[in-house]
Amino acid sequence: MRDEQRALLAAGCGRGFTIVCLLADTMLLDRLAAIAGTTGRVIAAGPEPSIGVGWATLRCNPGHAIPIRAHVVDAALLPDSDDLAAVAEETRRVLTPGGDVRVLTRDAAGTRAALATASIRTLSIDACGVLVARGP
Repeated sequence: MRDEQRALLAAGCGRGFTIVCLLADTMLLDRLAAIAGTTGRVIAAGPEPSIGVGWATLRCNPGHAIPIRAHVVDAALLPDSDDLAAVAEETRRVLTPGGDVRVLTRDAAGTRAALATASIRTLSIDACGVLVARGP
């Protein structure tokens, strides 16, 4: 992952936020932990999440379930994947109303369509492949 992509992915996060990151990138997770600070929580989630000191690790299959209570996540960082529509549905469930969603995308049209099935609206797509969206 390029540093400009990390910066755009982290831009929707803030101090005190609860952030779920499905991207296995320790440099990004370090950046998120620094932004969230001691009052926030960064959760690296996925089948093989990155392990580190500044964040919690949650082993799960995000297309089936992210074992977090509903409406507690302020920002979600997602990879583009074959099961993005299912991941988006589960992300919508854990996301606070109007929460920030960022996707490192390979196919902007496909990503936009997958998010739309979960009522997550696309706001912009950056030239470096980061899609910015908002939850319902």
